[in-house]
Amino acid sequence: MLRGESFTHDLVAEAVASGVPAALARPLHAAIAAFLETHGGHPVRCAEHWHQSGEPERAVPHWLAAAAQARERRRYGEAAARGEQAARVLQTAGRREAAFSAWFSAAEDRTCFDDRAGAMSAYLPALRALARSDAERACLACVEVVDLFESGQTEAAEHCIQQALLLARRAGAHDIEGELLWDLTVVNFQRRDLGEAERLARTASACFDRVQPGQQRLRDSAATRGKLNGALAVFAKEAGRYAEAMQSLQLQLQLADAQDELRQQAIAAINLASLASDCGQLDEAGHWLVTAEQRRGDGTMPCTEQALLHAYTGLQRALCGQLQHAMAALLAPSVQHLGTGHRNRVLFHCTAAWLEAELGRRDLALARLRPLAAEAALPNVDRLMVQARLAQLGQAADAPALLRDLVAHSSPLVRARWLAAAAPGCPAETALPLLEAESRFQAQAGGWGLSLALDLQRVAALRRLGRVDEARALALAVWRLAEQGRQPPVLFPMLAGTVHQALHKQDEALAATVARRGTAWVKGAVTALPPEWQAPFLARCAQAGLPMLLGPAEPATPG
Repeated sequence: MLRGESFTHDLVAEAVASGVPAALARPLHAAIAAFLETHGGHPVRCAEHWHQSGEPERAVPHWLAAAAQARERRRYGEAAARGEQAARVLQTAGRREAAFSAWFSAAEDRTCFDDRAGAMSAYLPALRALARSDAERACLACVEVVDLFESGQTEAAEHCIQQALLLARRAGAHDIEGELLWDLTVVNFQRRDLGEAERLARTASACFDRVQPGQQRLRDSAATRGKLNGALAVFAKEAGRYAEAMQSLQLQLQLADAQDELRQQAIAAINLASLASDCGQLDEAGHWLVTAEQRRGDGTMPCTEQALLHAYTGLQRALCGQLQHAMAALLAPSVQHLGTGHRNRVLFHCTAAWLEAELGRRDLALARLRPLAAEAALPNVDRLMVQARLAQLGQAADAPALLRDLVAHSSPLVRARWLAAAAPGCPAETALPLLEAESRFQAQAGGWGLSLALDLQRVAALRRLGRVDEARALALAVWRLAEQGRQPPVLFPMLAGTVHQALHKQDEALAATVARRGTAWVKGAVTALPPEWQAPFLARCAQAGLPMLLGPAEPATPG
């Protein structure tokens, strides 16, 4: 009937329990609980026996221990449920402060869920009934703010934050103040008031630095500190301070590593890979993508982060000539669900469309993009992505308006990435000065990958305008930088084709070298493609200006 400390089957346990007289059941449960306590019994079993013994308060430490165990395993729903059981007992027993702490801790566990809409409101009645001190009321506000955010009430959330900040400061609750300032950072970022958002994020970081041991109200502020570093990286990127952004992202990764937070590790690594690619550091981007893949955990990464990982992995694999792996990341049927129902779906589709077009399947790329273009409620940056990709494919609805919207955007990364994409489908005389100005900005900021991508489009625009000498000089400069290891986020045969076209009439020897290297890259990559993709890809390379040579292959990359 017994196996270790438990019955062999729940029905056996029920039969035994039903046969025990009520007068004996409680002391028997107490004896079992005491035995389990001294013999390493599982916290849940200890808690259940103390509860049934009529001494529920003695179950509280075990409910809390069970919550901690579940939390360590990232089973946050179970952790919250165990914490709630402890909180109910404490509240019934009149232990107000302990009950408030238990409810607040359970609410913290709930915030670790990706889909928590409506979940936080369940904690509010108890927390409101128990909150007395300024610190407790500020903690209560943290939960109220999450609930308001989840229900889309941003203005009400901001009002709640402002009131709670006064309470937190009066109580000296620096970590709660930092948490509330982080929430206010999010509000200002959504308004695109980046200057104020950055100021708030730095103030929040300083608040966490002031927390002394034993004075913290939050169980663990490391997750918020990691998000703050991620936000500071975003603000630095938006201002063109790429080296500073790299430092903030690496600090975010270190904090996540210290807490063994796989999701935050993966997010930081994905963003490091993206920024490294923008800066022309292809090998560094590959390193960070491997890190992100290793940190993605047990397959529970939310779709929004999976979409980012697949988009950047597909891009990087393609740039390295691993076209079959790029197709697996972006075009396989098993990953198409990443293009639905979350904020990164448009980026995923635009990256997949880029790969389809570069592999010679313009028809598939257009079929992917047109339904997105027809959506009326696309956010502005998503709309620009889709329109830029369509322009790249010769399907710009209003090229002058697109260029105006791109150069007016506050983010230099958005401007550079999508101006380079849109330029082939826009009037050369209009696009050329915009490309030059943005390329200069990116070079000064260290965004060499983006600068070179823009310069390649400048070469093409100059040739379309008949300014062949200027195109030749710029193509030579691009090639020299590529030989030094600065690589644009462009497939190498497309780079080689653009440079070859600009050089072949006046610099025949160098043009031939460029063509051979581009051909070597193509030969190494095409054989791994499915047979039905090989001919379209070769045709696309020829269309880009790369002659398909049959002579001995040279190294596939510059230098």
